[in-house]
Amino acid sequence: MKKFLTLLLLLFVLSGVTAYAASDAIYVDAVNGSNSGDGSFSKPYKSLWQAQKAVREKNKKMTGDITVFLRNGEYIVDSSLTFDENDSGFNGHSVIWKAYEGEKAVVSGGKKITGWTLFDQEKNIYTAPASGIETRQLIVNGTRAQRARSQDNILPEDAEYDNGVTGYTCSYTDMIHWGNQKNIEFVYKNEWTNSRCPVERITQENGKTVIKMQQPAWKSVRVVKTGKLSVTYPWYIENAYELLDEPGEFYLDLTADKFYYIPREGENMSKASVIAPLAESLVQAKGSELDSFIHDITFEGIAFRYTTWLRPGHEKGFADNQNATIRDTLDGPRDLFPPAMVEVERGKNINFIGCEFSHAGAISLKMIEGIDSCTVEGNHVFSGAAHGIVMGDITCQDKTNSRWNPEDTRLYMIRNKVNNNFVHDVGLDYKSSAAISIGFLMDSEVCHNEITDVPYSGFHICYGFQTFSFEEGTVFRNVKIQ
Repeated sequence: MKKFLTLLLLLFVLSGVTAYAASDAIYVDAVNGSNSGDGSFSKPYKSLWQAQKAVREKNKKMTGDITVFLRNGEYIVDSSLTFDENDSGFNGHSVIWKAYEGEKAVVSGGKKITGWTLFDQEKNIYTAPASGIETRQLIVNGTRAQRARSQDNILPEDAEYDNGVTGYTCSYTDMIHWGNQKNIEFVYKNEWTNSRCPVERITQENGKTVIKMQQPAWKSVRVVKTGKLSVTYPWYIENAYELLDEPGEFYLDLTADKFYYIPREGENMSKASVIAPLAESLVQAKGSELDSFIHDITFEGIAFRYTTWLRPGHEKGFADNQNATIRDTLDGPRDLFPPAMVEVERGKNINFIGCEFSHAGAISLKMIEGIDSCTVEGNHVFSGAAHGIVMGDITCQDKTNSRWNPEDTRLYMIRNKVNNNFVHDVGLDYKSSAAISIGFLMDSEVCHNEITDVPYSGFHICYGFQTFSFEEGTVFRNVKIQ
């Protein structure tokens, strides 16, 4: 009998299927799994939430690592998969969420858009039902489409603007007749910032075109705390059907509930794979309190794809302070990062190894507020609207809540590694974004990262030099960057 069991195990291994003890492994299969599965290799779960529940049922009594294997397929996330300290590894062991060897596991916040038909033969514009969704991105055959835009500022030289009260007055009359005016955005480029402000309405008064901008966004993008004007004329104008004129551009008409798109050369819309990102975040891994860190979790070999960020197209717009951080009002919180596809807060030994982060609607990976002994290594980060990797917050409000010299040592960003990552083609929408943004780290290293094709900085290191004094100092020290 013993010889038979040994032979059976040998055959199982030689067949290319790795054998794991049932107590150490949990299997999830988005394609062939079942809601009635038990998480075994032969009866895998179907959803990530089922696997998470199974981890919580056994991790408090861990005698070894628990590995959650994601089989080949797409795991659709309608709302963020939320982790807290209850999902941690215990007793000195880790919970590992890992793509099964040789297979592609994709955690996706996107929806397939189908039913494309020719709408305007002369301009080669196709249309498809949007089915009630809102997004700022569209991915066609794996390539990011461009929202319909002007090439540059189309306002005439006689355009006048006010100090954050109303908007513009000019002689340009074409925009009076544009549809869905509340969805039109003015995009600005000023020094190191790239703000966005939506339009409220466009009217004609006394023979002039009056463009009223949405509040409070207009006030926020127009004036900084010193009273200096931050933007004047737009760099370009975006998101109007009337601007749809180039291959690879799209427009989402929220009123008609339809997408419009001009195919690139070689794209066949009857066969094209078209994805509209819907979720604003895929994973939120956060300790509930500063004395309750989430800990000992590793994500390995998983592809995180397709998110959006809707705020810039609404009344608050996006007032960019620097490094693609948000300035809401003159007196409100400053230097807040946009959301991320994957976010970690108050975490220890939370690791991302060999993962993919692509088609993010804002930041791809953000780790802030008390990150200890975490590793981000060997990841591929690309096609993101804002930063690639953010390691460390830069919020500058007051000394008690500072990030440059926090009084509470639990807020330290300490003993972290960001190494051997490939970051490229990020900052595609919010062009003051960095490939890798580093806050006030301690005893950490950021080494051997390959960075290409970014519009602003490869690295953005520390922040807020006008806020703290060098005599007082910061906690930024013993950081190796190469």
